[in-house]
Amino acid sequence: MGVEVDESMANMTSGVYTFCVNGGIYHRIDQLVPRKKDEPKFLQLYFYDVEAGMSNRLEWKNLAKPIVEILTRVLATNPYVAIFHSLADLGPLDNYRVTLNASVELDQRVYNRTTTFEVAGIWIEETDIITGRKTVTMWEYYCYKLQIRSSLNVIMLGGRLLPQFVVDIYIKIETSRLEFCRKNQSTIRAELYQGVVDCVNVSEIAQDRPDLVARVFRAKLHDLKEQLLKRHALGVVSAYVYVIEFQKRGLPHAHFLLIMKPEWKLTNADHYDKYVCAEIPNPTKYPILHNLVKSHMIHGPCGTLNEKCSCMQGDPPTCRFRYPRRFNETTTHGKDAYPIYRRRDNGIVVNKQGIMMDNRWVVPYNPKLLMMFNCHLNVEVCSSITSLKYIFKYIYKVHDKQVIHIDPDAQPVVINEIKRFQDVRYISAPEAVWQIFSFSLNQIHPNVITLQLHLPNQQLVRFTDDDAMISVVERERDKRSMLTAFFKMNKDNINTRQYVYKDFPNHFTWNKQSHLWNPRKVSPAVGRLVSANPTEGERYYLRVLLCHFRGPTCFEDQYTVNNVRHPTFRKAALERGLIETDDSLSQCLAEASLFQFPNALRRLFATILVFCDPGDVHKLWNAHYNSLSEDYRRQYDNANRVQNMVLTDMTVFLQSMGNKLDNFNLLTVNTDLNLHSGDFREVQEECSIVVEYDHLCAKEFLNPEQKYMYDEIMRHVCTDCTGVFFIDGPGGTGNRYLYKALLANIRKLGHITLATASSGVVANNMSGGRTAHSRFKLPLTPDNNSLCRIQKQSGTAQLLRLAKIIIWDEA
Repeated sequence: MGVEVDESMANMTSGVYTFCVNGGIYHRIDQLVPRKKDEPKFLQLYFYDVEAGMSNRLEWKNLAKPIVEILTRVLATNPYVAIFHSLADLGPLDNYRVTLNASVELDQRVYNRTTTFEVAGIWIEETDIITGRKTVTMWEYYCYKLQIRSSLNVIMLGGRLLPQFVVDIYIKIETSRLEFCRKNQSTIRAELYQGVVDCVNVSEIAQDRPDLVARVFRAKLHDLKEQLLKRHALGVVSAYVYVIEFQKRGLPHAHFLLIMKPEWKLTNADHYDKYVCAEIPNPTKYPILHNLVKSHMIHGPCGTLNEKCSCMQGDPPTCRFRYPRRFNETTTHGKDAYPIYRRRDNGIVVNKQGIMMDNRWVVPYNPKLLMMFNCHLNVEVCSSITSLKYIFKYIYKVHDKQVIHIDPDAQPVVINEIKRFQDVRYISAPEAVWQIFSFSLNQIHPNVITLQLHLPNQQLVRFTDDDAMISVVERERDKRSMLTAFFKMNKDNINTRQYVYKDFPNHFTWNKQSHLWNPRKVSPAVGRLVSANPTEGERYYLRVLLCHFRGPTCFEDQYTVNNVRHPTFRKAALERGLIETDDSLSQCLAEASLFQFPNALRRLFATILVFCDPGDVHKLWNAHYNSLSEDYRRQYDNANRVQNMVLTDMTVFLQSMGNKLDNFNLLTVNTDLNLHSGDFREVQEECSIVVEYDHLCAKEFLNPEQKYMYDEIMRHVCTDCTGVFFIDGPGGTGNRYLYKALLANIRKLGHITLATASSGVVANNMSGGRTAHSRFKLPLTPDNNSLCRIQKQSGTAQLLRLAKIIIWDEA
């Protein structure tokens, strides 16, 4: 097994030790042919004919010829032997390289860099695979080998070799399952039905035993589900969803989202305090709970206490979880949809890594669950739909991945788009064991049935290469999709006509084999039509009709309104009054706001304006403005600025669709309002400087040389001419008197003027003066590589952009 180890991480002295693999796990086979003066050995023996290979093997001592002959005959049918024989014809492989693609354009939730040190594999889905055995599958064999037995199991004694082993075997298992699909791409076909018609018509630690990690975590997970769902530790649950996540961050963890029954919903601060705590318990009164909070629920330290903490991001680095939090005497509702929990300054602290930490560093928890499970167990109250988006981001995030490409070293390189970028999964040892044991990765209750949506004769059908096209067309089961079977049920059974399409799964179950709806006998399910965008035209309007029309028996029923058959679904929806009032468009935006972020909602709103002809644009805008501006409202308090920023984004989206904001009955962008400076504290401070009358009159008392400089600088200011002026004035010659006149009169014109000096004493003598280190963020001990620490989007940067003149005394 070959890996590239990060020695600096492998020698870490704190935290959970894990073994970091930079790149994929591979099997080291050395040279395919022996080096000069070396005897062939190991896999090199396969690159000879049978007789020569036999001779080379028998040169090694203590080998019996009859046994070697038997083994050679057995291996003759092994698929790996054939592969290694074929590799001999490839020539030298030293001129090829494998690199990781770390582009920031990729989704960083999925293609993120590993931050801990664990054994992991990069699985390329196009790798050649072993064929399965006749008596037992590879998965069954390895499950058998990984079981815990009373007798000695040598595999479990491998220490840090065991994680490498389980990752390796899981990659082989998963890839072998895909072998059938890969080899049958030419025979498995899928096409729209209409397209087919047209065609024919030791001292062991956790990292040493990923099998135990998976088993113990699953046992705790089942116990947690028992406490939450059956014993109602947090109240009676109406619906729930959870997902197991295996990031590149070490051990597995679960994300739960619980939806309580109405009488158990948490609606006020008293309810929050009953179930969620964010304080360190009293060590005298609750010693066990105190130690558990100290061990599992203290964040960091981070920030100025530890800038290298993994939660630190940005420049300057700040904690992405916003720790330390503020002290609060009582729990209140927060602006970001999470409560601001009670964190009293009661003097109780804990020592973590030599640092005394108080209630500001506590991660919210439930005392009862923490005492039960003795592990990190963060409990939060989701008090609005905004906070649910964060949870569902994790629930619907796919496996962690890396992107690699393989190129020859020689130049020039011929770019093959398909070959260059290969999408591969990142698999850690605990996830490999979890998958080998076939443990569940997620669960949702009640069950959500995704309902198919398609236009007439546009359902998806599957066929093989040997199927005759006529038989595919005539095959009855391929004509029945979920939607057409729904029509058939309504046609054959008058009692089912009381339901709309989305309510059907609550009363019937879908049989995938017979392609029929059958009466439901178990717990009900929730039906959800697949989403449709207004740009899809007729498919979108069919969805609108299906959400409101009860008991249709065919597509023709959707076209017909008051015994009049209309040519399109849009016209039928219009005649039914579903479009005229823009209810369907408003419902589309309302549904999208449940799972889409504001930027996507703004694009959707622009799409509706261009392609859906809403009747009352103003009403639609006002109804969904809060969702459209949610991100900007969280960043800025200025309402006009937020509105201008939303309108600016809308303008960009409309222009990309060949349209413009002026063509719609909407507000226009206020070009007089500066979108970037209205709320910056630095700009507001400069604009609030009071100009003294004596300073304004100072220009009348300047001497000729001062007057000349004053007039020359003011001419550049008034004409927007750039310039640099050096004024040489020894102490006592009145140079600061000139500065006062310039500062006052330029500020009187409404311009921002920055006064700075090298020392604090001189800066205090200037109106609005600041030291150069404070104003320009200069390092106190500069060197040849020093830079000003000014972020491009910061208030200081905007202040410098708006400044008309900068006066630097004693530069």
